Amino acid sequence: MENPRSVDNYRGFVETVIRRSNNPAETAFQAVMRRADNPNQCSAAWEFLVPFCDIADERQRLCFALVGAAIAREKPDADGTGSVGMALRKICGADSEAQEREKRRLRRLIACDTTWDLIPVLRPILRYIQSKGGSVNYTELLRELLYWNEKTRVAWTRDFFRKNIDAAPEEEAE
Repeated sequence: MENPRSVDNYRGFVETVIRRSNNPAETAFQAVMRRADNPNQCSAAWEFLVPFCDIADERQRLCFALVGAAIAREKPDADGTGSVGMALRKICGADSEAQEREKRRLRRLIACDTTWDLIPVLRPILRYIQSKGGSVNYTELLRELLYWNEKTRVAWTRDFFRKNIDAAPEEEAE
């Protein structure tokens, strides 16, 4: 079994799920993986998680299942490029009401102290991001979930508010 702490292992998992989610012959995999983040149906996906994580470690298993389910639902052609904070920011655009709504979502995420707290909060937010046409870097998200800490909370917050910070110098120039 590969080292679950390896970035290459995270990337391998994400690439495998992307490839299989886009393969028309893999309908059984796709159906099982889409439900992998459902606590009542997740055990069906364990066979697909075994090559990439220690399924005896519940936290690790839940992280891989959440990311796998998100990928299987989105069916991206490639891994995304931004963090959850960046994806929420992009959803807002210039709409101030949307910015307030997304700030509340972000605050709820960064208030989570542990991965155990984060996963049930993040699950519907990932679905929401996908419903708005957004995407995230799933390889990085998997790493962030497994090692949820202050650094990640700060990074997501910075990514969300970066647009406002970047816009300030332009406004001063006018």
